[in-house]
Amino acid sequence: MKKLHLLLLLPLFITCEKEVQEPTQFRLSPDAKIRIEAVKSGMQRVVSDSVDIDSIEIDTIHLTPLEVVKQAEFMIFNYEDEYGYHDEKATVGFAGKDTISENPALLRWSSEIMGDTTGYGDYSIRWSALKGRDYVIVKGDNIDNLDTLAYIPNSYIIDATENIINALANKDTSLIYSIHKDAFRFIPITGAEYKELKKKGLQ
Repeated sequence: MKKLHLLLLLPLFITCEKEVQEPTQFRLSPDAKIRIEAVKSGMQRVVSDSVDIDSIEIDTIHLTPLEVVKQAEFMIFNYEDEYGYHDEKATVGFAGKDTISENPALLRWSSEIMGDTTGYGDYSIRWSALKGRDYVIVKGDNIDNLDTLAYIPNSYIIDATENIINALANKDTSLIYSIHKDAFRFIPITGAEYKELKKKGLQ
């Protein structure tokens, strides 16, 4: 009788064991890229950190999003030094360009924004990139005489940083990929207009 009980219980143990699943490890694709597309607007507009992107129209002609992507050579920005100032300039290139999609985009590696420090899914933020300000998309071979094509509003960087912090804390892979796709946007602008934007404290 005891042997019969043992045989009856054995399938139950096997069934329970099958139901136990290994915890899913938090890991991003090593090939993940960040898309930097143009603002979603039918017109070219200049915006500030505090103004809605659909509130100000301008009457000058700018490059189209596709032209910006095709002509862009790198980005220049002001990085934060150890004292919290943004007086030093740095440059960063692109991982590629998407010139065939409906929404053209400049591409950056995800690892330039957040990196796996141990190789086991322990991600940390690359603060040098996300604490940078005044990102401008440019072309040219003379750092003192570059052609300004577009810029990324500082508010986009600040908002993206907050969202990335929350996504990493919650190990929310889908949110991180959504940030990669939607958080960073550029706005076509001329060099003269960008200088005026800075002079007015709007960027």
